[in-house]
Amino acid sequence: MRKIRPSSRKSVLIVYYAAPDILDLVDGLHNVAGVVAVPDLPGTADDWARRWGAIVHGQEQQPPVALIDDPVVVRGLEALTRIVNLSTGLLHPRDKDHANETLRILRAHGHQDPSPHIKSWAIRNGWRPDGAADLEILSRKIWSLKSKPSLSSFHNATVRYERWRNSNI
Repeated sequence: MRKIRPSSRKSVLIVYYAAPDILDLVDGLHNVAGVVAVPDLPGTADDWARRWGAIVHGQEQQPPVALIDDPVVVRGLEALTRIVNLSTGLLHPRDKDHANETLRILRAHGHQDPSPHIKSWAIRNGWRPDGAADLEILSRKIWSLKSKPSLSSFHNATVRYERWRNSNI
């Protein structure tokens, strides 16, 4: 991991011993034209391959899968992606508040937990890997609450949810 350096021109990276932490580092780099991932152990790069619809040697090429099936959740996350500073992820308190509100609104309306795939979804949609990991942690925390969260303190929670539900973002 210490040998990976940012490049000023588009490059193809060959990643030996492709473990999830190394592949997350690669996902955060700019000017990457392609990645050849060689996993050390079978299965260690499977999530990454699903994220990007990678070509796996000896198998037919598969298109990238829909990581989150619920369209309302996707539209909520897309709205969040438009207002969060993607270069800093959830480091700014207001960005973390936006993410918290978005996820709590979705949780309060009974949507399925997107936590298992939210990190890959976020990286695929322009988030830096560390910000996507923070979003996954926050999502797991919210979906592990024993009861539905209250939306009374959130500004326009119902209006935002209806926008996501009716796809008029």
